[in-house]
Amino acid sequence: MLSRIADYFIPSKFQEHIDDQRAARLLVFTLLYSAMAECFSVVNSISIGFTEASYLLFSAGLFNLLIVFFFRNGLSILFCTNLSMGCHAVTFFLQSWWGGGLECPSTSATFLLPTVAMLLTGKRNATLWLVVALCIPVFFFIYEQAVGPLPIRYDPGKKGVFILGSALGLIVVVYLITLVFDQEKSRAINALIQKNDELLTTQEQLIQKEKMASLGELTAGIAHEIQNPLNFVNNFSDISIELFSELTDERQQGDQRDLDLEEGILKNLEHNLRKISHHGHRASNIVHGMLEHSRTSTGERLPTDLNALTDEYLRLAYHGQRAKDNTFNAILTTTFDAKLPLVTIVPQDVGRVLLNLFHNAFYAVNQRKLASDSLTGRAYHPQVWVSTGLQMNRPSVVEIRVKDNGTGIPGDIQQKIFQPFFTTKPTGEGTGLGLSLSYEIITKGHGGMLELMSKEGEGSEFVISLPLTAI
Repeated sequence: MLSRIADYFIPSKFQEHIDDQRAARLLVFTLLYSAMAECFSVVNSISIGFTEASYLLFSAGLFNLLIVFFFRNGLSILFCTNLSMGCHAVTFFLQSWWGGGLECPSTSATFLLPTVAMLLTGKRNATLWLVVALCIPVFFFIYEQAVGPLPIRYDPGKKGVFILGSALGLIVVVYLITLVFDQEKSRAINALIQKNDELLTTQEQLIQKEKMASLGELTAGIAHEIQNPLNFVNNFSDISIELFSELTDERQQGDQRDLDLEEGILKNLEHNLRKISHHGHRASNIVHGMLEHSRTSTGERLPTDLNALTDEYLRLAYHGQRAKDNTFNAILTTTFDAKLPLVTIVPQDVGRVLLNLFHNAFYAVNQRKLASDSLTGRAYHPQVWVSTGLQMNRPSVVEIRVKDNGTGIPGDIQQKIFQPFFTTKPTGEGTGLGLSLSYEIITKGHGGMLELMSKEGEGSEFVISLPLTAI
């Protein structure tokens, strides 16, 4: 019930952020518990005949309740905290003045001022109230040394009851404030856990989106690639049907059959069937490659022909770009080291990295081509260079270089390029996870390096460095 009352006094502007809501709830609970504690102290003061203190504590309780309403109507947490601390400082001082100075339990209770201020507003404001809390007992010490002990305005015979009641009150107040702080900390932790789970779910969705985008680009390239062998299969099948029909007609001529013609038709049919078989296997290999890419990676490292893998994904990426934009053209220059040994990698993972780098290169040269056509009018020829080879100073490391003459990347953002969710593309054209995932695959998955060299307006070059054997 008290929690519902506290929520009633929290302004709507503090409901939007977790930290603001927590701070507001702490303030409201502290003020309400303070008012309750002061009501208990009023009863204790009346029981020992401490009339002045009972009026003072009752007024302090009402003032703390009034501060709650001030807070609900727009006063800041800092201002309300200082009002409450000021009220308590005056209360402790007057109780001590009427209750015997340093002998009064209220003098010791001043430690609550910096403690509560620390919980509500932080160390800077708490330092102020620490100074105030220290000044009160120091004042009474100096006064009593100079003037003498202060008189007691309650029944001296009930001093033990007063001390016991004050001690119990302080213990209850400290416990309640600590309890509220612990509850609000638990609420904040639970809210953070929930928010973290939501962020992880969103991240998983974005990663899946990036993977699906990669698969979509690959599929477009495969569709274009597979169309060529299928066209050959269809063409040679149609020609073979015509040749077979011609052969059947020739055999029906009886004695007038032309054996040389039949022999020529049979040789053409054999040639066509070989072509159909060749292109059929080519289509089968393309489908097999697509299944390998779309299959969830098992992480199994295999000795891989990096030249073949790079060439395959370069063509697939290029045809995928062409499938999206049939006006796109680029000069592809490949320099593959024919003596390159097999490299132990996870082919599907490195293939995803290559596909992402090729797609980024094609995007960059296409953007520069569009800008060149619309602004400068000067002839621009998109080019992408891909090379493989062993590092000169480290023959146990193989390099794949992907270079373009596209738009380039500004120097001030190059350090951010591998950060998750960072993208140079317009909103909606990239998730900002492609290069991040590629970096993770190469560095953590294969113990290699992925580096960028770029100059704005001239182009970019990505360098993949992989050890020949698994790490």
